[in-house]
Amino acid sequence: TWSTISEQRLAAALSAVAPSEIRVVRVAKVHRSFHANFGATWRRYLYLFPLTHPCEVDCEALRRQLAGVTGQPLPFNALAYARIRGWGEREDADVCTLYRTAATPVEVCGVSAVAVEVSADRFLRRMVRVLVSTAIRAAVQGCDPLELRRIVLAGRRDGAALPAPSTGLCLSGVGYEPYDASAGGAAIHAPS
Repeated sequence: TWSTISEQRLAAALSAVAPSEIRVVRVAKVHRSFHANFGATWRRYLYLFPLTHPCEVDCEALRRQLAGVTGQPLPFNALAYARIRGWGEREDADVCTLYRTAATPVEVCGVSAVAVEVSADRFLRRMVRVLVSTAIRAAVQGCDPLELRRIVLAGRRDGAALPAPSTGLCLSGVGYEPYDASAGGAAIHAPS
């Protein structure tokens, strides 16, 4: 049944489910036709890649690899799990635009890691995990800064690395308005 529940009650109920793991920032009433996946205009993922030694990955080299595939629509099927199904013969079925990428050395619970942030209009299946592992591989091997771009444009999955483990991946933002680069695509805006 469709019953009315106040935004405050819903936020409290959601927050109570796993208070140490989930934080409800904002709840808003939407039309019944709203679809959280299909209505999103951008998404942001954060991948934490643990390191055995703090100097294991050169973050500057990693940033250069990611910069080569950021800012323009590109066919990312080389970094996807499988061909896109259900899109018919659309030529742009695998095209995504990475709005922002970042790589930062961090320490989490005493463990050195690289935090890789990726914001895009959409992602293909396993794309973030393969993107991260392929970019890190190219950075560690000292490849040309455009190696990741070459792999993406070649469109062949065998040029990419295996997916990084799923345990490091976290969806960290979803937006329903146009991506705002000046706010880092922030999905959390001050209440108006």
